[in-house]
Amino acid sequence: MTYDDQITLIKLHGYDADGNPYKDENGNHVPQETRSDVLCNAKSVKRSEFYAARTSGLTPEQVFVLHRFEYEGQELVEFMGRRYTVIRTYSDNPEEIELIVKGELKDGKA
Repeated sequence: MTYDDQITLIKLHGYDADGNPYKDENGNHVPQETRSDVLCNAKSVKRSEFYAARTSGLTPEQVFVLHRFEYEGQELVEFMGRRYTVIRTYSDNPEEIELIVKGELKDGKA
């Protein structure tokens, strides 16, 4: 498989090494992000998976296939300027993993 696309995997961290929450200038708890760019193969969600997920209230929008060793449980993905939330992972071989994602809302719009 060719990896012709690039995504950014984003891990959220809520606490520093001493266990203290990250806070902004107003004292609000604000998670920090660790970002890593990886190559992947972006695919569409299969029709059957899309409709099956809809019955559970999920709306998968995109699938990203990447090397398994590059994924460390990140919750968020950025692709082509849009941020997605990982809703499920799938793997049927030891080399690759699929991230099934849904788009995040911005100002109440997808």
